[in-house]
Amino acid sequence: MNQRNYFILTGAMGGGKSTILKLLKKMDINCVSEPARVILYEQRLISAAGVPENDPNLFTQLMLSRATILYKNNAVERSLLHVFDRGIPDLIAYAELFNLETNIYYNAAEAYRYNPNVFFFKGWGGNLYN
Repeated sequence: MNQRNYFILTGAMGGGKSTILKLLKKMDINCVSEPARVILYEQRLISAAGVPENDPNLFTQLMLSRATILYKNNAVERSLLHVFDRGIPDLIAYAELFNLETNIYYNAAEAYRYNPNVFFFKGWGGNLYN
C-alpha cells in the first residue's frame, strides 16, 4: 500500500510532536496516536509480558501489529490527510534499539508506505541546525 496522504511525525521524546498533534487535531486533521503508549498501558494493566523490560521482542511485535491495523483502518478515508505520531518505519529503530532481528520491520515498512516527506523533531538537547 502506498498512501501519499499519510504523513509521519517522528523524532526524540520532548521534541514537540504531541504539541503539534494537538494543534492539528484542533484543525480537524485526522491524527493517529502512537501505539506504544496504549500497548504499554494495556500490558501493564494486566501484568502481561509485552513490555520492553520483560520481552522487548513481544513488545515490538505488538506495536507492529497495532501500527498495521491503524494504517489499514485509516485507509477507509483515502482522500483525507492523516498524520501519524510515529509510523511503521519507526519500529525498525525500536528493533535495532533492542538488538532484535529487523527483517519483519523492514518488510512492513516496505508494504505499508507513507508519504516520503517525514517530519522529524529533535529533542530539547539538540541544535536544530545540526
